[in-house]
Amino acid sequence: MRLLTRCASTIGVLALIAHPLTAQTSQRFSIQASGLGAQAFGDSPVLDNVKFGYGFEAQVRYTPSAFSIGVGFQWTTHKQTLFDNNPAIDPTQLQINSGSRTKLYGGFIEPRYVIAAGSNTMAPYVSARVSILKQSTSADGNVITVNPPVPFDVKADATGFNINGGGGLLFRLTDRVNLDVGATFGWTDYGNLKVTVTDGTGGTVTGESETQSGTNLVLRLGLAVGIGG
Repeated sequence: MRLLTRCASTIGVLALIAHPLTAQTSQRFSIQASGLGAQAFGDSPVLDNVKFGYGFEAQVRYTPSAFSIGVGFQWTTHKQTLFDNNPAIDPTQLQINSGSRTKLYGGFIEPRYVIAAGSNTMAPYVSARVSILKQSTSADGNVITVNPPVPFDVKADATGFNINGGGGLLFRLTDRVNLDVGATFGWTDYGNLKVTVTDGTGGTVTGESETQSGTNLVLRLGLAVGIGG
């Protein structure tokens, strides 16, 4: 019996040596869905007043080796306080409602390199993230210098470029399923914010607000599922 136990142990060790496990899925292609947290930082009114937001990402990843590359789409929604303490807004004339929101959405490419850590179930990785995101802001309020007050809507849009670096941890749950915990931080730059204001009488005013470059943080918690053979 003891001999059989030793043989079984030896066979198990040899199997691990012959087929080393990593924390990545065994399939070359995988799909991943993740919850996101995102924050923009900057001195301009556009970046400084976009608060921490939540959303999701979906990506497809090709993994030929320890190096892999993912392509996907991300979306987050943020509370927007662009009009708080803004010298251009006279509170005796304009009343801004509290439901102002900003959406950040667009595509990204994320190369990744998994570092061998001597574990079958967990591995750290380093990654980069390049994304092109659209910022879409909406707000509404009333002109209170007239009676009855005249409602108005504000729409503002800008397109930004982001390049981040970071990393995370992969936890192997099964041969096909990974838990991914990661974060990236980097540089962000948005073009001019195009603003359209429409009042309750049908009048429309358009303009642009200059933005500045800043930084951004993306946090991720998701599941990757291997597909194919």
